[in-house]
Amino acid sequence: MLKFILEGYDGLGLLSTVDAKLGVMVVCTPAAALGELFALLTELAPGMGVNQQPGQVY
Repeated sequence: MLKFILEGYDGLGLLSTVDAKLGVMVVCTPAAALGELFALLTELAPGMGVNQQPGQVY
């Protein structure tokens, strides 16, 4: 679902799966779009059951 939402925002980010079993994903985005991406993810997170772990890099 997130992939299709990101595709609707041209150039906002590319979603890749790191670990499908754990549900770990990574989003690559241009630095100029970082604020917009965080705003979108913050808006979507409560409805998607997101377990956020800030600063964790895979």
